Amino acid sequence: MKKLFVVGLICFFAVGCVGFVSLKEPRAIVRLKDTGKDYEYLSCCVVPFESDKLSSDWKKRIGLYYRKALASKEVFSEVKFLDVVWRSDDDLLYYGASSECGLILKGRVVKMLATGGGTTQRILLETDVLDVSSGKVIFSVVQEGFSYPGMDLDFFWHSFVGSSSPSVENILERLAFQFATLFFQELKKSQGCGF
Repeated sequence: MKKLFVVGLICFFAVGCVGFVSLKEPRAIVRLKDTGKDYEYLSCCVVPFESDKLSSDWKKRIGLYYRKALASKEVFSEVKFLDVVWRSDDDLLYYGASSECGLILKGRVVKMLATGGGTTQRILLETDVLDVSSGKVIFSVVQEGFSYPGMDLDFFWHSFVGSSSPSVENILERLAFQFATLFFQELKKSQGCGF
């Protein structure tokens, strides 16, 4: 019994010191409507995310996470990443048409707090999917993710230092897969998508 208590205490301390990621429920702004299109036969292109404060490397990296997540769902005939600089939806529609994309995924980093793991990290993203043929946003969602460092536990005989919070890349990857799952569910629910 004493050993079980000690093992339980160790597990409690270990879990209490571990950092974790938390994702908020995404808020869909524009839900996919029945357009009569079979989106599964289209290719989807992802572009670097928009941000005034982030480097082009970070913008590209976020877009690549979303491309990877969409490709993992195996919904579209092809998921491409277009490494282009864009300033408007007209630019995106031009790039999409010239690259034979049926859909374009674009996003904007509203807030990104990357602390290196010592404190809470936060990312707030707005993501839109454009139909290249109509030029309209067919799906739009706001996502938010956090990562928290593990707690420090202090006892009079010893201190346990909590682990750093999971990396910003970890949050981005989870947000991308959350988006892909939500978008795939919307495609399944909308009529005429061939699923």
